[in-house]
Amino acid sequence: MSDCPKWISIDPRNNAKVPYDTATNAMLERAFQAKEAHCDVYLGGVSFRVTFSDMRQHNGTGGSRQVKRSGPAPPPVPEAPVVLPDPLLLYAVVQSASVMDQAVADANHRIADRTAHVPTTPPGSPQVLALYDCMLCELRKRCYVEKYGGCDEDVTMTKQPQGQQVQNYYANVADDGSIYRRKVLSVLGLRNLVVHGAAIFNELKDKLFSGDPGAYSGQTGLGKMRHYTGNTVDLDTVLLNANVQLRAINVMLKAEGKPTFQSGDALAKSDFARDYVYNAATPLLNDFIEKLKLTEAEAKRRCVFVDSASRGTIHVATGNSDRGKQPVWHYNNVGVSTFHCNVPTLPDVFGALLLAPFHGAKAFALVIEKNKSTPEKLASAFDSFFEDCISDSCFNGKWKSIEQFLEKVEEVITIPQMLSRLQANNTDVFTQAFLDADPDHSKEREEMLKIVQKQQAVALDPTTKKKRPITAADVDSWMKTCLGE
Repeated sequence: MSDCPKWISIDPRNNAKVPYDTATNAMLERAFQAKEAHCDVYLGGVSFRVTFSDMRQHNGTGGSRQVKRSGPAPPPVPEAPVVLPDPLLLYAVVQSASVMDQAVADANHRIADRTAHVPTTPPGSPQVLALYDCMLCELRKRCYVEKYGGCDEDVTMTKQPQGQQVQNYYANVADDGSIYRRKVLSVLGLRNLVVHGAAIFNELKDKLFSGDPGAYSGQTGLGKMRHYTGNTVDLDTVLLNANVQLRAINVMLKAEGKPTFQSGDALAKSDFARDYVYNAATPLLNDFIEKLKLTEAEAKRRCVFVDSASRGTIHVATGNSDRGKQPVWHYNNVGVSTFHCNVPTLPDVFGALLLAPFHGAKAFALVIEKNKSTPEKLASAFDSFFEDCISDSCFNGKWKSIEQFLEKVEEVITIPQMLSRLQANNTDVFTQAFLDADPDHSKEREEMLKIVQKQQAVALDPTTKKKRPITAADVDSWMKTCLGE
């Protein structure tokens, strides 16, 4: 039939179009319609494999040629209907995230206690894992595969069981597979951290969060994280990026009437860069030593001790093998010229390993709960979730993306706004008769405190821009504002 799809290959020697014989054409079309990953064909007694993700015909020696299909597109395969998780599962996931929040607060408070470890079996983990499976099922849909440039092999990875090794990948690197692949690997890594994140954190803490891979024996610490997530958390802090910050530094120097630098390399080799880096590194190193209560001997072993004698030079590293072995170092390789301090931003370590896997699941749960009224609304919300919440960056970046997305989903409000909302939601308590009988507002204060304590209310502190539990002092301040005092 003239309208039957035709398959051809393109001869790379002369760009000639070579049609397949009728039987092979039919075989290719059947496999293509069935959404198979590939089709093995025999031409002139030789075996070839046609892969549909890249539309190429491969031979047995590594060569390949382009394949094209002409004719009508195959009818779309209906998407599987969305099966929403049980509301009790969603509630359990949100509660599990709250439990982990408290565990992190306790761990941060006891950061200097070498014997204090985060519990390795967080309550609610099975429910969180179940929701990640739902997340991967949703990510399997054609709309995401096409949007982020996935292929059949990438989709197959969404079916990988929990606990298996996750393929290594470079964050935000365009030539390291598709964005879809990196998003799938990100979800697989977050899912594995539900089970392994606390153990990895404890192993990092035992080595004082050293960024030196050689500090960890066997598959522990950074090695374990790379095994289960395909990536790692940053355990150093970038102080200066010579090429990126060159322009801003030159503007500053010019305004001060000082000589500027012609290139990032000139900046990196200057006394200005050395002094800038050590001035930025010293308070970070000292703060780390103080937080973990390190002795001078421990600080030297951990390579975070700097005295006046060592401020004259900066070690130059050309590979990752030097990482974590100097208090300060300059990484200079293939156009990258960055200066590093040998201590992590600890809140990012807590976030990447402990909070991100639970907060990611919480964000997905809230997306479902708030948008389940119509399929269209839910589809749009899922699209925003995979675009804005699931980042293909390093785990420090994943954590920040999750928190920023979660703030939007949770509709984070300030402490005064929360108190006003709590009072407005309890008009059965704060009746006009109640207020008239309470001229000094003492009963009103008492009831507000009861409500705050009962609901364990948490909101954003306008001063610190961080969420925390609401206190009696907050209630007093809010009431004074409301009364115009």
